[in-house]
Amino acid sequence: QAAQGIESSLKEILEGLGESPNPDEVAAAVEVVKNLDKEELRVAMAADQENDGVTAQIQELEKKTGVTVKSSVEDDFGIDEKQITLAGAALNAGKDTAEVTFQVSKPEKEAVVPGVYEDTIQFDFQLEGAEETTDELAVPIKITMPIPKDITPENLRILHYSADGEIEEIILPYIHPKDDVWYATFVVTHFSTFVFAESK
Repeated sequence: QAAQGIESSLKEILEGLGESPNPDEVAAAVEVVKNLDKEELRVAMAADQENDGVTAQIQELEKKTGVTVKSSVEDDFGIDEKQITLAGAALNAGKDTAEVTFQVSKPEKEAVVPGVYEDTIQFDFQLEGAEETTDELAVPIKITMPIPKDITPENLRILHYSADGEIEEIILPYIHPKDDVWYATFVVTHFSTFVFAESK
């Protein structure tokens, strides 16, 4: 139900913009999206596995912003940044920011992982160029990235840690293969430390 409500809200926003809106109109539309119920939007984006519903609408609005989205991954991970796709990142750009970069690095402080998990890989996610000064995102971001080779895809769990080092949620990502690579797709509303782990 929530997804339908969000989808019709986004449809209205996009229809209101028409074919060639000016930058102020686009900025106003992005503000409306930021005021939608964030949890409902997150759930709707996650449920849209084929990316032809709410995700496609978010991507359509992103195109209209003209903001470039890039990814930058530290070498140690062996992840090709070209294989990362994001939906929603451009809508988090600060005012008059032309580019945002999704940065994947090692956390400054290792997270403590419960013993029920193995083969863990720890990531720190940041969005450079985002308007928010906190790690809270103005619009949820849907991340699709390759699953590190040491992890059996169907056993993957993503542990999301809060700033104080506690696990605040355990994400069951949507797992799917493409061109012999396994990908995980998940939606987040704020960035911090994420641990890719295999459940024993």
